[in-house]
Amino acid sequence: LTPFTISNQSISIAFWIQLSQPSGVIMTVANGLDCLLMIGVRHVDQRLIVYLPNATVNGGNVILVGSKMMLNAWTHVAFTWSEDY
Repeated sequence: LTPFTISNQSISIAFWIQLSQPSGVIMTVANGLDCLLMIGVRHVDQRLIVYLPNATVNGGNVILVGSKMMLNAWTHVAFTWSEDY
């Protein structure tokens, strides 16, 4: 089981962003039924958050906490996911 329901495949996402608000959802990746990946900025401390529902073999969620995002500054964000058995 993978968050993208593609067995033995990796995914990479990279983009530049300039935040004008201190929090919110930046990107959601979904199929017709489920949210597969969400990237956003946490309100309390402006840290980048990546949420992967059902990302583990037993169906658990994975939440990754990244660096603090600066307002009105261009930031490069890169995320890579791969199954590891």
